Amino acid sequence: MNVIKQESFLTEINEGSGYVLNVKLSEDELNRIREMIHSHAVSLVSKFYPDLKEKCEQTPMDEFHTLSELIDHKKVWTKINRIFPQEFIAEIKKMPFVDQLNTMFGEVKAANEEDLYEEEIYWRFVRPGQKNDIGPLHADKWFWDLGHGEMPQDCFRLKIWIPIWCEKAGNGLRVVPHSQKDNYKCDKEERDGCLKPVFNENDYQLDVLPLSNKSGESVIFHDELLHGGCFNSMDKSRVSIEFTMLVKKENV
Repeated sequence: MNVIKQESFLTEINEGSGYVLNVKLSEDELNRIREMIHSHAVSLVSKFYPDLKEKCEQTPMDEFHTLSELIDHKKVWTKINRIFPQEFIAEIKKMPFVDQLNTMFGEVKAANEEDLYEEEIYWRFVRPGQKNDIGPLHADKWFWDLGHGEMPQDCFRLKIWIPIWCEKAGNGLRVVPHSQKDNYKCDKEERDGCLKPVFNENDYQLDVLPLSNKSGESVIFHDELLHGGCFNSMDKSRVSIEFTMLVKKENV
C-alpha cells in the first residue's frame, strides 16, 4: 500500500504517485455510513416508486442491482439525487476520519459542486457488469475548468474517494500514477444540459493501476490525477462516497 508519513503526503500527491492511502474508516464509521447510504437510497426510490419502499428496505445496498428491472437507473441515481442530505453531511463532518484529514491538511471543507448545499458529499452506486455505471478516465480539474463549482481563491483542491461496499480489492478505483505531472488533452461535449470533458484514453499509452484498497480504506488524490472506476466484475454492487476537499493554502 502507498502509505507514507503525514509530513510528506503533499509531496507524494504533488510530486510523487499523485495519491496517498493514509486514512481508514473505523468499523463504527463504516457501518454508520452504510446505514446513511441505505436510508438515503430507500428514500430516493420511494419518491419515484412508493410501492417499492418495503422491498428496498429489505434489500441490502450491495444487492440493489437486483431491483434494476424495477427502477429507472438514470432517473433515480443522478448525481444531484445522490448528494447526502444536510443532516448526514453534518454528521459525517464530525467523524474521526475527518479529524484525521483536518490534522493532515488543516481544517478541510467539502466543496459545493452542484450548488445544492454549502458542502456536498455524495455516494456512487456501480452495478455488476454495467459499463455505463463507471466513469471513464479523467482529471477532476477538467470539470472545474468547464464551470462545475466555484473555487475560493485561497484554497486548492484534493479529492477523497472511499469504498463503502467493495467486494474485492482491485475492484474499486483505477488511477494512472504520476499523471498529475503530465498534460493530457480532452475534448468537451454537452450532456445532461452542461459541458463535460471527453477523454480518449486509447490516444495514450497509459499505465493504469487498479488500487488495492478495501471497504473503508480511502484514496486521497491530486486534482489532475487521471482516474476512473474499475469495471465491476463481481456479484455485488460497489458503493462508494467521495467529495472534493478545499484546503486552505495557508494551512499547509
